[in-house]
Amino acid sequence: MANLEELQEEYPDLSDAKKPLTIAANKVLEALPFLRSVPDGCKYAVRIAQGDTSASMISELKAENKKLKKELDRLDKSTRLSGSGPSRLPIGDRDIGDLPRKEGRKALRAMAEAADRGEIINDE
Repeated sequence: MANLEELQEEYPDLSDAKKPLTIAANKVLEALPFLRSVPDGCKYAVRIAQGDTSASMISELKAENKKLKKELDRLDKSTRLSGSGPSRLPIGDRDIGDLPRKEGRKALRAMAEAADRGEIINDE
């Protein structure tokens, strides 16, 4: 059937009887057998099947999207840093950004090491 071969070129899924589009198109042709005798009737059946398949896929995709959003929120909460310090760390009466680069690095390293030990540095 030339019509079927053309459809398979346009819709490769029709070559596999197990694909959802093929199954849906066959159901449409069973429900509306007159489409077999109408010119381009199979093409109409495929288009109807695409709509049915798309509609069912939408609900599946919405459910998967909801699940993935929930997982993303969980991962975001578990990896979020809480209680971060101020963007400019005070060192005595000066900000760390005002220190020369070498001294600033030394001060930051000391603070990081103290934080690793669980100590709180507050030079205010």
